[in-house]
Amino acid sequence: MSEELKFSMMAHGQDSIDALQSILAQFEAEKHIHVNLQPMSWEAGWAELVQFALHGNGPDVSEIGSTWVGSLAAMNALRPFNVREIAAVGGRYAFLHPSWQSGYLTGEPEMWAIPWLSNVRLMFYRRDLFQQAGLDEQTAFQSPIQLDQTLARLQAAGVAIPFVMPTANALNILHTAAAWVWGAGGSFSNAGSKLTGFNSPQAYAGFRAYFDLQRHLTPPARGLDTDDAESLFLNGQAAITISDPGLVYVIRHGAAAPEVVDHARAALPPGVPFVGGSNLIVWKHTHHEKEAIELIHYLTKRSVQTAYSAHARSLPVRLDSLGDQPFSIDPMYKPMVEALKIGRSYRVNRLWGLVEKKLFNELNQIWSEIFARPDLDIEATIEGHLKPLGKELDRLIADR
Repeated sequence: MSEELKFSMMAHGQDSIDALQSILAQFEAEKHIHVNLQPMSWEAGWAELVQFALHGNGPDVSEIGSTWVGSLAAMNALRPFNVREIAAVGGRYAFLHPSWQSGYLTGEPEMWAIPWLSNVRLMFYRRDLFQQAGLDEQTAFQSPIQLDQTLARLQAAGVAIPFVMPTANALNILHTAAAWVWGAGGSFSNAGSKLTGFNSPQAYAGFRAYFDLQRHLTPPARGLDTDDAESLFLNGQAAITISDPGLVYVIRHGAAAPEVVDHARAALPPGVPFVGGSNLIVWKHTHHEKEAIELIHYLTKRSVQTAYSAHARSLPVRLDSLGDQPFSIDPMYKPMVEALKIGRSYRVNRLWGLVEKKLFNELNQIWSEIFARPDLDIEATIEGHLKPLGKELDRLIADR
């Protein structure tokens, strides 16, 4: 009789579940370890993971969001990986640096998670509308100033919705803003100190450039969540949006207008892209450590990475997998691979989950106030929200 593992995964629709079931069937045939797959949604997944951590039971292995490691480690719920296990998956140089970094906590030696899938925030645009407006795709997004000029040219050319992005109740608001903050030389946490970093002049400059995009959000593009914002682009109504590799999957599988299917392309955003994705963890409560490590070793193999990542609306984390097709030749994927290699992940500590949640809430509120009051002083509003938040979080971090 084969050994048995429980594995929770973050589902991206039935296709991702079916694809992973097929991979796990091959794993069982090779290793004689049966895996019970437990799909969870991204919307409800965090709450379920917290319950596993609090009660000390549940899956043996879980897929988690790459920024969730700190909170689960702080709950003393994870089993760290030892040097031999880290070497078995290929070690740090086999993986994207931002993804590998997300398995560690700032200032701590233990590796709590192994990267599995990568994700990155990118600009998506319509080549046909760019050509009609006489825009150069190679320079359109190179800086916030050039992006501003690009959006103004599109509007002058008669594009009713030159730009759309999520600005309401969207967790990826922070991930999008990160590109502007990092591009301006700002940060969210200070390396080697128990302080947040988002109250520096550089960070404020980045936030100001990000919120200045409101000038190009025409009324139909304001106050939208992720699904509604992406729908405007997919339906052919908007020229540019900001999203992740999941948008490519939707475009390629028939859920987009013909002009979007024919003309959509991806490009790097101004600044430094945020690199996220998902990691694999072994729970401290598992009674099947050896089998759990076997599963993680298998799931991070090059062949599995290449075969599964598109089904999961993501890209691989292994550098050799990123050299495989379609990632190496597809015009939609090539800029994503470049973004993954130059991008960053957050410096995560044991309180990062709290920092991320509170920043998300404040950025959402700023957007709400901007849309409610066109005459708003944006610089003062940013400082009014982030300065007291930084002081509050610095006190909490210093006390740890």
